Amino acid sequence: MATNLNHRLLTECILHNVLPFLPLNGVLSAIALSRDFSTTALASPHVRVGDSLSPDRSRLCRVLKRFTQVSSVHVENAQLLSKDADFRAFASVVPHVVDLRLTKLRLNRITGGPFIEAFAHRLSHLRVLSLDGCMFPTAELLTTMVEHLNGRILTSICLVGCRTLEDIHVNSILAKCSVLTSLLLPDCTRLRQPNLIHNLLEEINFSKCTSIESFPQVRLPQVRVLLLEWCRNLSVKSIEKVVSTLPMLTRLEMGGSVAIHKLNLSRGLSLRTLRLGMCESLQTLRVENCSQLSDLQLGLCVGLRRLEIYNCPSLTDLDASLLSKLESVHVERCAAMQFVNVTTTTDAVSVTVVPTTLQVEQTKVIDECARLAEGDGPGSTGSGTGMKTTSSS
Repeated sequence: MATNLNHRLLTECILHNVLPFLPLNGVLSAIALSRDFSTTALASPHVRVGDSLSPDRSRLCRVLKRFTQVSSVHVENAQLLSKDADFRAFASVVPHVVDLRLTKLRLNRITGGPFIEAFAHRLSHLRVLSLDGCMFPTAELLTTMVEHLNGRILTSICLVGCRTLEDIHVNSILAKCSVLTSLLLPDCTRLRQPNLIHNLLEEINFSKCTSIESFPQVRLPQVRVLLLEWCRNLSVKSIEKVVSTLPMLTRLEMGGSVAIHKLNLSRGLSLRTLRLGMCESLQTLRVENCSQLSDLQLGLCVGLRRLEIYNCPSLTDLDASLLSKLESVHVERCAAMQFVNVTTTTDAVSVTVVPTTLQVEQTKVIDECARLAEGDGPGSTGSGTGMKTTSSS
């Protein structure tokens, strides 16, 4: 008896941990295996409808009716919902859902209104809303949807590629949704100057929001992750502001910011990861007083000429090996620094490393091009090693 009980408990544990990651067809296959599987599967709170399901709204609704306790629904091919009747039928079979994720939802001037009407009641109960690839035909419809959201329970909203999303919508969401922790708005190309004011927000994604110019107001005491990749028009002042004013920021990604020529990032108290790849116009970079910074990725900042790192005691290595235009590197008060790689395809780089008394070993400056020019290996012409060691000043 005990063996059977343990077996059943183990089966239920496995199903509850595996089913959320299976597409609906996989779950239906599990249901067909045995009565025990069927009971556990149909009691699962998570349902994910993959692309493999035939594009038939009536079949989808028939299947979902069997899941009486579902609270999380992810439809990867929301294009199968295309008419007024589809929206109403789908909304009626997920009465208890609090986590709704619809991918590739396509709305037009005819279906946009019916979608909002069909889901109005459900929107007010959601804790998580993700409309990945959604197309709202007008800003007015988007405003109506935001009005239906329950600001006291919504914790995460994702509107990937919502081209009608404007600053007023972002400001309204942040002002209304007091418990929001995740704001994911990549590829929303109408955003220009949204305010960033919220007490609990932890993650923001503005990647590919190519029209963003600035953040007029910034007050985000809990934000840990900020993604600004390919915000091509974002001002230097705004980037410097978020680093110095967000006390909990640990990860900043801003590759592809081509409007930046000179950048001074200072006082990133919690900043650990900084990614700057593809900032093609950046010529001067200064990073200072970032005590937790341990991962600095320069990638293809191909225009960078001057690099200065001050008082970043957690940074152990600096890789500038792909920056062919680099002229000078200055590293000071970086106690853990072990390697500085300045291998380039042009003239030798001027490197100054000023170690602190806390350093046990001297910092090694690696320049492979110098080795080829001076060493005795294949292709070399002299006797150098390509590795330089600095001494304490």
